[in-house]
Amino acid sequence: MVNIEGIRERLNNLAVDRVGDDVISVNLSDAIIEIEPLASPSARPEDVEMAVTLCAVYWTYLAYALEVERAAGGMPPAIETNLRRLYQRYIYFRARIQGATADASPGHVFGVLGLQGSLYDDLSRDPSGTGRTTSA
Repeated sequence: MVNIEGIRERLNNLAVDRVGDDVISVNLSDAIIEIEPLASPSARPEDVEMAVTLCAVYWTYLAYALEVERAAGGMPPAIETNLRRLYQRYIYFRARIQGATADASPGHVFGVLGLQGSLYDDLSRDPSGTGRTTSA
């Protein structure tokens, strides 16, 4: 079962003063709501759990990254690299539980990620990674 401690562990035990348990809890709840309905009937339960975990890890790290970007006035390259890797793994498992195989390879997902500009700007255009935008 996915829990706050498991998410924090996957974030290399990022300190509570950097990312509070409340942030992890909200992202975990949202990840469950986002991922579980997407799972095909043939999806393995452990893959669904991994997709939920990676979604929550990605969204939590994203919240942390946005705070760092705002405070620093830019995104440190190491954080952007980590964020891309987390996104890649999250999307891979998301596609896997939906039954997609051909285009769910990590190499393909990385190739189509294509973040440009600041992370905040990219998220304003597509905060969920689904192609939807937040601007009017």
